[in-house]
Amino acid sequence: MSARREPRRQANDWHPGLARFTNTLPPQITGGATIIYGSSNQIAAAISQARPAWLEPTVLSLARLLNLAADWDSYGAPAIEPRTVQATLELLRATMRDDSPAPATVPMSSGGVQVEWHEAGLEIEVRISARGGPWLVHEDLHTGHIQEADLSLDLGPLTRALDELATRSI
Repeated sequence: MSARREPRRQANDWHPGLARFTNTLPPQITGGATIIYGSSNQIAAAISQARPAWLEPTVLSLARLLNLAADWDSYGAPAIEPRTVQATLELLRATMRDDSPAPATVPMSSGGVQVEWHEAGLEIEVRISARGGPWLVHEDLHTGHIQEADLSLDLGPLTRALDELATRSI
């Protein structure tokens, strides 16, 4: 009986932060990206070939946030916690279409993460708090409509905003 061989990985499949691994996010959350982070919030990501176009740049951008040390803003901001990044990816996987544009990711001084899109006449910002539920601010610059929503119980407002963004961005 021969040992099962793991598929050989290409050098470009792995991204910075290979360290002592302590946790892995399941692929159903990351859509084929295996995210592994180590003891000092270092991160590596192995990304499969079948994935939405927004996934890889988003995972890599979030990985950079995990590498921020405490006091990254020189005002005492805490380090971004892996569970906040996991919650961010879960939210995006639940609401984004395959053809959605990748969001910008921004660290928050509270330890949370903000994902945002500013294009096609839409301003969409989602704050994912380290301690609370996600919050949406969505403005349509064409109509002047502004919406704010707590996404803790209903992701519908974000899903609709991202559908509109993907439609306008085509």
